Amino acid sequence: VWLSNLARRPVSLVPGSDLVEPLARLAAREGVPVALLGATQETLDRAARHLTDSNPGLQVVACLAPSRSFDPLGTEAGEMVAALRASGARLTFLALGAPKQEIFAARCRAELPDVGFASVGAGLDFLASSQRRAISLRLSTSRSLSVLRLPRLRPETSANLGASIDRTCHLRPRRAGSGARPQKPAGRAPR
Repeated sequence: VWLSNLARRPVSLVPGSDLVEPLARLAAREGVPVALLGATQETLDRAARHLTDSNPGLQVVACLAPSRSFDPLGTEAGEMVAALRASGARLTFLALGAPKQEIFAARCRAELPDVGFASVGAGLDFLASSQRRAISLRLSTSRSLSVLRLPRLRPETSANLGASIDRTCHLRPRRAGSGARPQKPAGRAPR
C-alpha cells in the first residue's frame, strides 16, 4: 500500500480472509481446482462444503490440516507440498496465520511453480463458523482501533462506543507533528 501511494496509484489494503469467496468464484468459473490448507480437518471440511455449495462447479481437491506445531520449513511441510502436488490443485488457500502461511508460500513458489497461493488467515474459519470475525471501529477522535472483539452491537450502541472508549481509557489525541502515541494521563482526575 505504501509503495502504491509513492507511485501515485493508491490501492486499498484487503484482508486475505475477504478474498476467499471472490477467488473461489473465479476458480469455479475458470475450472481451477483448489486446495485448502490450515486450520482443523473439521473446519476445512465445513469450509469446503460452504465453498462448493455457494460456487457450483468448484473443485476442492484437497483439505490438508497440518499439526499445531507445523513448521513451514520442516518435514511436515514437505509432506504438505507432496500432497498438494499429488492433488492437482492450481490454487491453494493457506490458513496458517502469519507469518507461517507466507513462509510456506515462499517455499512452495520454487517447489510448485504452477500453483497459486492465497494467504487467507482465519478466512476458512470464518466460512466454517469456527471463528467469528472481529469488528473494526473508527473512534470519534479519528484514531482507529486495530481490532476489537465485541458481541454484535445495536446501531445506537456502536455510535457512542468510540467516545465511551476514549473516556474510559483516558486517551488524549496526538499533537500535530508529535508522532507520539496517545498516552494515559499520569494521575486520575478526581470525580
